[in-house]
Amino acid sequence: MADFRVRFDEYYWALYSWDLWDVAYLMMGGCSDDSFDYFRGWILDRGAESFNLAMADAEAFGLTVSRKTKPPTMQCEDILSAGGKAWTELTGEADPPRWDGRIDKLRPRGERFGVDPETLHRRFPRLAEQWGIQS
Repeated sequence: MADFRVRFDEYYWALYSWDLWDVAYLMMGGCSDDSFDYFRGWILDRGAESFNLAMADAEAFGLTVSRKTKPPTMQCEDILSAGGKAWTELTGEADPPRWDGRIDKLRPRGERFGVDPETLHRRFPRLAEQWGIQS
């Protein structure tokens, strides 16, 4: 179970990028720090295919999500504590080991461009069209 927690943290922090955050912002009509945490949890909850696509191409990942999907369903807060809860139940210890690379990952990868409609439309034209964002 400790391995799950370490692996989960690896994948969770690998998704910490400005491109993906901006895609989340576009799809949900806004995206706070906490919302982006839960958005990344939702991607992980969707499985390896979603994770790999989100890592390779944030816009392509966004195109797999129907515009009918409501923002609250694009978030999975509960998965963020699943490893810790399971660890505690199995071992009786409060804190499982954590991935030690997190300190190096506190800033999103990539460049921050801004989330105004014109910039989002220019950066993610197909996704902006799918989600009805006008430039």
